[in-house]
Amino acid sequence: MNHWMIRAIDDSREPIAGVYSELIAGRARMGWSNRDELDLRIIAEARSVGQALTDEQEDASGCLPFFEGIRTHDVLWYPKMPKAGTVTVVRVTGDYDYDRGVNGVYDGGAGYDLRSVRPCDTVAPSLDLDGEIIGLEVRQWLNAPRRIRRASTESAVVLSRCLDRITGMMVDRRFGDGPAVEGAW
Repeated sequence: MNHWMIRAIDDSREPIAGVYSELIAGRARMGWSNRDELDLRIIAEARSVGQALTDEQEDASGCLPFFEGIRTHDVLWYPKMPKAGTVTVVRVTGDYDYDRGVNGVYDGGAGYDLRSVRPCDTVAPSLDLDGEIIGLEVRQWLNAPRRIRRASTESAVVLSRCLDRITGMMVDRRFGDGPAVEGAW
């Protein structure tokens, strides 16, 4: 199992509208996919045969790990989802696909259609980054400026421990087997 940070923010560094509701509905989204030629499968195939990419495809190729690297059971961390100061954590449950996007329609423009998708289960929606569950090392990892980032082996150990605390807290809150953690979300 790998841990990935996915940055789904717009040019003003605000969360992209619709991504949070998609995560909760079981659809993890990756940006820069608002037209058919930006399907990461097409970009990966073009690269594999040495075909030149358009400037937009070259830009979108930075998201190739969403198609080529992420596997079922990997954990995706979405900082600033649904707002600054929070993170939403999901676990991937299936393969990459390319569908009708966040809004369910092709907008034909530069809007954040986000057609790249992977099915997922929500682990923790809107977890407070200032709460006791998320440590400083995790917060620093989530602040990486890249669109997508895989955790190093060392960071994955820390993230897995954090994930264990999160899931334990979720069980405690759901079934009342332990004290609730105030401010967790």
